Amino acid sequence: MILAKQNGISSKLFRQRVNLGGWDYERASIEPVRNKSENIKIVAQMRRKYPKHIVELAKKNGVCYETFKYRVYAGWTLEDASEIKVRR
Repeated sequence: MILAKQNGISSKLFRQRVNLGGWDYERASIEPVRNKSENIKIVAQMRRKYPKHIVELAKKNGVCYETFKYRVYAGWTLEDASEIKVRR
């Protein structure tokens, strides 16, 4: 706990990391506290339904996000939904 305080980690956060997060004492004591914007980015990545690189591939191949989602819903694989170009 002393090491945590020296690293700017509150006792409440330390207990949360150990009790709720399952972290070991050393990691809970030394890992830096993330700022709010970093937390938002991490949570957004965790909540992402489709991998970012797949969605970017679809965009690169001219497949809009709505078409991509519909294709996946219709049973297409992520790769096919993002790689097969839209017929016009």
